[in-house]
Amino acid sequence: MVYMNAYFEFFGVTSSGDGIKIQTVKDALSNNIYKYFVNRYNLRVGGIEVFKRRGRCIVLKWDMEDGGVNTRYVEMNKFIRNKRDWWVNVTRKSCKKRGDIKNYDLLLNGRKEDIILPDRCPMDDNIVLNYTAIDFTGGNQNIFECKKKSKGNITWSMASIDRVDSTKPYSYDNIEVVSKYYNTLKGCASFEQLSKLYHYQLKQRSII
Repeated sequence: MVYMNAYFEFFGVTSSGDGIKIQTVKDALSNNIYKYFVNRYNLRVGGIEVFKRRGRCIVLKWDMEDGGVNTRYVEMNKFIRNKRDWWVNVTRKSCKKRGDIKNYDLLLNGRKEDIILPDRCPMDDNIVLNYTAIDFTGGNQNIFECKKKSKGNITWSMASIDRVDSTKPYSYDNIEVVSKYYNTLKGCASFEQLSKLYHYQLKQRSII
């Protein structure tokens, strides 16, 4: 019962009824960070299940492109409701030395949330940033779909904290939120190497 009360303090609700818990999560799914996934994958609440070690978990279900249905069990106190929850989750002290930037209010510093944590990747407006912490593709961070997408097609990638200058530590003035896809590309090569690759690809395309 103590665990249940703690959970509903987390949501700002005081109740022990599973029906209210489910409704609370449904309300969260109507938030902006879930909109794309509700519309594209029919993301929905499938109920509540109890596990011996994990306690009560929300059952999230969504439709796969092959016609199947995928399921994920999310512990109630780990359910991401909004961008603030996501930021708290990814800046824990044990997470890549990001503890120095964990204060969400200092991050915003009076600015609009969607400016600092945009809905689309700043490098590619065709990529919706996924702040839900749910991988809807089964482990590949949607990299392959991002790679093959054509102009104008919208897809998604996990939201990711990127250091503007990777030689400097994490700080509020040295980070931006981008897609995991482009952050991975940037992390694999230097600026000069990416420039060489770009110009090489242009040359190859002119030959074909």
